[in-house]
Amino acid sequence: MATSGSVDSGGYQGRVLRFEWGTNSISAERNVRNIWYKVTAVGGSSSRYYHHNETVEINGQNVYSGDDSHSVTTGDVLASGNLDINQSNTTSLTVKMHGGIYVRSDNIDKEQSWALDTIPRYLSITEFKVNSKGLNEVEIYWKVSDPRSSTHYSLNGGDWIGSATYSENVASDGKSGIFKIKNLQPNKTYKLKIKCTRSDSGLSTESNEISFTTYDIARISTASNFKHGDGTSIQITNPAALTLSLEMKIGSNSILTKTVVTGTNSISFSDNELDKIYKLYGNSNSLTVTFIVSGGGYTNSKTCTVTLAGNQKTSFLKVNNSIKRAKIFVCVNGQIKRAVAWICQDGKIKRCG
Repeated sequence: MATSGSVDSGGYQGRVLRFEWGTNSISAERNVRNIWYKVTAVGGSSSRYYHHNETVEINGQNVYSGDDSHSVTTGDVLASGNLDINQSNTTSLTVKMHGGIYVRSDNIDKEQSWALDTIPRYLSITEFKVNSKGLNEVEIYWKVSDPRSSTHYSLNGGDWIGSATYSENVASDGKSGIFKIKNLQPNKTYKLKIKCTRSDSGLSTESNEISFTTYDIARISTASNFKHGDGTSIQITNPAALTLSLEMKIGSNSILTKTVVTGTNSISFSDNELDKIYKLYGNSNSLTVTFIVSGGGYTNSKTCTVTLAGNQKTSFLKVNNSIKRAKIFVCVNGQIKRAVAWICQDGKIKRCG
């Protein structure tokens, strides 16, 4: 691979044409090499010869034509100049020299080619960002200045991984796209870099490093203690906006399940659910309650206490040798209604059951 060169033609009695060239500059954007060139008469047993109809071509372009018969002195520069070579069209420089020295026959005849150095052409990464994220994955958007053949990413300084490993969508012009990274951990900060390989040159450009943090799982931030027969409320954080379900358990006993949302959730109990709780008190007047929120394949729990207040534990029935919570009903306007019993304890009216 060359960036400059020199070659002598054929000739007469040591008189030849010497072709020289070198690189002035390169344009990576256009893939163009600008060269200088010079054609000089050198050598010979005499300082002066007659030249006939010489021609010099560079990649098929004529850069010098001599007359039919003209006098040339050793050291004369017959042609010089600058020329652009588009390396997208050709990767070599070829010079052809023809004509006669002293005689009109083609004794100059010479052709020489040089393979040109590849112009290092890099693309620019103009956009690189997190498009969206979840608990375990992120979607990355990238945009580049020129068509790329591949994209890779590196997490926390690790190995380069192909962007199509999980999911990828690239624009038809190869200049932008999105891809997903999966199997990440919730609520974890990652450092990310990408590199894109330019299609025509095979050279890669690395991005700057960015950071992102995956969303945390849904969590119960507060679960307040409550009295038997009352409702309660649960506060839930849900950064990933997941669909959530809640289960309430006492020991291994499931009391209720329901769909919940981000923020404050009011929990009320049916008679059947209160009965389930009531049967678990035994000789105690309080129970430990566990609330469990589930979403996105993860769970989080928090405990609180439910307490029997007043004389709530005095009314029960035995049905088929099984203790059941007693219920009191009254008939109002021809309709059966559940009654509520009250007692006076320490000078205060309290609800029973």
